[in-house]
Amino acid sequence: MEALEEPPERGKETSEVRSPPAEDRLLSSELKSITEHDAQAKLGQQLAAFAGGGAQNEAQAEPSLLEPLWRWLARLNENDRSWYMFSPGNLFRKVVQAVTDAPMFGKLVLTVVFANCIVMAMQPGVCDPACERGSYARTLAVLDTVFTILFTVEIALQTIAKNFILGPGAYLHDGWNGIDFVSTATGYLAFIPFGADGGGITGLRALRALRPLRALKVIPGLKVLVQCLLEILPLLVDVLFLLVWVFIVFGIIALNLFMGSLRTRCVYADLSLPPGMPLPPSSPAPPGAGNGTWGTPASPPTDWLKNATWVDEAKKNATWIVVPDLEDQPCSYGSDNGAFQCPSDYNGLPVSCAKGYSNPNYGYAGYDNFGLASFNIFAVLTLDAWTEEQLYLQWDVMGPGIPIVFFALLVLFGAFFTMQDDCKGG
Repeated sequence: MEALEEPPERGKETSEVRSPPAEDRLLSSELKSITEHDAQAKLGQQLAAFAGGGAQNEAQAEPSLLEPLWRWLARLNENDRSWYMFSPGNLFRKVVQAVTDAPMFGKLVLTVVFANCIVMAMQPGVCDPACERGSYARTLAVLDTVFTILFTVEIALQTIAKNFILGPGAYLHDGWNGIDFVSTATGYLAFIPFGADGGGITGLRALRALRPLRALKVIPGLKVLVQCLLEILPLLVDVLFLLVWVFIVFGIIALNLFMGSLRTRCVYADLSLPPGMPLPPSSPAPPGAGNGTWGTPASPPTDWLKNATWVDEAKKNATWIVVPDLEDQPCSYGSDNGAFQCPSDYNGLPVSCAKGYSNPNYGYAGYDNFGLASFNIFAVLTLDAWTEEQLYLQWDVMGPGIPIVFFALLVLFGAFFTMQDDCKGG
């Protein structure tokens, strides 16, 4: 029998292991060279950083003049002894902390704040010395002193329970507490004599009006609302920039269109000359006059006013007076086609439109400089009586064309478009 061939053993690999192709070997060598190059570059950066850090450390090692002060303040801020007397484990401090943390304490402070607001609202207006010595004013002064003492006690308890300026959880670390401290401290200025004029401290005494802000700290919900409003203020910067742009653009346009336009008034020539006043040259002598001077009449006769030659000469020396009831009404001057034309005469005296007077509305309605123009543009943007105080005045001086176009664009773009779109965007 022929010998049978043995079958190959199970599990024995029959295929040979193939060697990687030449392309893979080339790629592997390139990656290895890149890795070595990166490692060398990284090592160089580390050495440079180490050298620079050493130089920086040497520079920082030089002591600054303020470093001892900062270290001293840091040590004080780590000290948890309130008033530098009461440690956290002090029994008195624990009792004060329990009192200030009690809900009833906050309600009591809120009640005192509201009572102080009522007393401050009951303050009399302008009070003469006799009024200040009266029982009503003296009672209010005593109550104000009582409230100042109560607020001082409240601050003292808060600073004992926590800390005052420095230390963990210090009282003045909270900005709201800073407002309370300032409003209470200014209450003691009333006890310092500064003379009749107050010595310039009256404005500081007015800081007592900040006392109602104590309610914001006591009422949590109200404090959150105010904080939200304060956080929204930075978002209004874009709106402010756009409004400033509106003020600048329309203010410059208004200066070029309306500068000095409202300084006109209807005036009449006061031809009444006292007796003995010389007559204008080449004028006919009035009845009763002699030697070229006025006689007894204080005003010229009516037929004189019909003499154009005499009137023209008399106007040169006459006093011009604004027509009564037209003191705040500008008029159309010269060739301007304004809506308001001056009457031809006043009690028989010639009337004309003259320049050089003040602006209407006590001098505030006008566009003579950029500040005044900005004020009037703001008045128009409020949409409060802007037609009577702005549009119609310019209309009376120069006609409807230019004023209507200017104020229509200002109202549409400034009041409607800018304000409304910014409010919706915010």
